[in-house]
Amino acid sequence: MRLQQTRVALAAASGLAAIQFTGGCAGDQGTDGATAAGAPAFAAPTATPAGGVPLAPARGGPLSGADRDLLVKVRQAGLWETRVGDEARTRASRAKTREHLGEIARQHRKLDADVRSVATRLRVPLPDEATEEQRGWIAEISGKSGLDYDRTAVKRLRLAHGKVFPVIAQVRATSRNTLIRDFAERAARFVNDHMDMLEATGLAGPSAIPPPPPVLTAPDVVPSGEPAPVAPPVEELNARLGNGHPAADRIRVDGPAATGYGPLSGADLDLLVKVRQAGLWEIPVGRQAERRASRSRTRRNLGEISRQHVRLDADVRSVAARLRVPLPDEATEEQRGWIAEISGKSGLDYDRTAVKRLRLAHGKVFPVIAQVRATTRNTLVRAFADRAQRFVGTHMALLEGTGLVGPMALPSAPPVTSAPRPAPPGGPAPSAPPATSLPLSGLPLSGDSDEYAMNGHGM
Repeated sequence: MRLQQTRVALAAASGLAAIQFTGGCAGDQGTDGATAAGAPAFAAPTATPAGGVPLAPARGGPLSGADRDLLVKVRQAGLWETRVGDEARTRASRAKTREHLGEIARQHRKLDADVRSVATRLRVPLPDEATEEQRGWIAEISGKSGLDYDRTAVKRLRLAHGKVFPVIAQVRATSRNTLIRDFAERAARFVNDHMDMLEATGLAGPSAIPPPPPVLTAPDVVPSGEPAPVAPPVEELNARLGNGHPAADRIRVDGPAATGYGPLSGADLDLLVKVRQAGLWEIPVGRQAERRASRSRTRRNLGEISRQHVRLDADVRSVAARLRVPLPDEATEEQRGWIAEISGKSGLDYDRTAVKRLRLAHGKVFPVIAQVRATTRNTLVRAFADRAQRFVGTHMALLEGTGLVGPMALPSAPPVTSAPRPAPPGGPAPSAPPATSLPLSGLPLSGDSDEYAMNGHGM
């Protein structure tokens, strides 16, 4: 599909940037003397993170509960979404619904094969049936007809994708296992494509979008009739601390602001501010690192991050001006403290501190961007979040490519208590059959679905 080809091309472009600037070619050796061939993306991890919660040892690095839970969630998504997409190919009333939901089912077959392969390598057992809630969704959808069928299928699928997308992003940002990290990147591309396809049906209304996270403070939108706020480029601002540029006034957000592109939530507004402020400290750090870092790879990768942030800053300023959102002209006090901390280091300590601070910051904002992409009802913010996520994903790869991203440079994984434990070594690795070869136990045929829903299994 054209939509899929566009997304893959964009993802490939981001990946190319990461490959080009990590110096990861076989035999490549920088002036620091570190050979890139076979070098791990992360510094060697330990078995227990800073929070003191033990991680399961596994191939590719320690596995957190969130890592294992992601594999289960992706597997169970395929167990119900493939069936819905296959059925929609013949039952949906609109051609676009049939086409897009059928494509989602085809892609889920590929994703199911991927998650089964990763789980086998990590010895993580996977479920063979969807949850009771997911089986209820299938019954609910199957009980509809005509346009109601299309609307219900799109709503259920878009809600599910919107809830899991930030979860995938958080695992990508926090995982210390390289197999999981790579899988999360692939899964995120699939889920993002699926949200695009569901939105392209024209049936993903407000009830199909998860609610945005609560945000107490965000900049006020300038009323129409007044000049639109225009933020100067970062490079035009005085980079010294205390440069006299006031931050944007912040107010309590009681509801979404209406614009010509759809309502703006507090989370939408807050994202624009966060991206702007990220550039206000990461651009000067990257430029300084090009001169002061002790390793050639640190100089190269952090310099590239700085150059990409200049483009991202131009993007966020353009979007904010069109939405009449004022942006700050200085970094936060905490961010200015990071600049001072990094600047006070020298030698390899400089490199390690810069990489640590940048990777922590990127890891914390990455899930925030994903959540806005999944929940916003504003088309400009949605498209901007797509672009910002590609930038931040590339930046995490560039930072990991320095070889200096240790456990202290990664945000803590979210607590998960119900994830399956890996099978112990020595015995056979658990393997799961393809999702499409499994019956959904207890699920009635479509003709019985109304009775199933009435018995409390539907909405």
